[in-house]
Amino acid sequence: MKFATRAKAFAERDRILRSVLQPAAIDLVNWPSGYRLLVRAVGNDAVLQRYVRELRGASIVTGEEESSLWEDVREFTPRFLAQHPRGGVVAISATHTEMPAVAASLDVPYIARAGSGVLYAHYASDPPRVSIRGDSAMMTKVKEMFDPERLLNPGRLYGCI
Repeated sequence: MKFATRAKAFAERDRILRSVLQPAAIDLVNWPSGYRLLVRAVGNDAVLQRYVRELRGASIVTGEEESSLWEDVREFTPRFLAQHPRGGVVAISATHTEMPAVAASLDVPYIARAGSGVLYAHYASDPPRVSIRGDSAMMTKVKEMFDPERLLNPGRLYGCI
């Protein structure tokens, strides 16, 4: 579904999440233009017909077109990073109610996993550094319990643990 504003796209996301529908995926993207709410439905014919009824005005894609759409979403990050070698992707966790404000604060392409509360902001260059909000000491202790010699994925978690 295409929307002219972020607010309308998130309002529709909220409506879907409050409904009986249980999408396999629900992503909100702001590329290539405007805002697109992408809903993946799976199930038998009765389930799929329910989506058609509930999501009036949605573009229904199947077969190769559906595969291509979800491949575009899946491959967006690798393609973006290949085109922007100084770029980076920052994952931002937010509650469902916080997601619209977080998305509004971004002036970069993003993929919002609108059902799980994670936005992936794509920066063409110099992505902001991720900070650990006060949980660093506890995460370090847990890491030391399971990996006292620090052999597993050093620096993988937030670039420092």
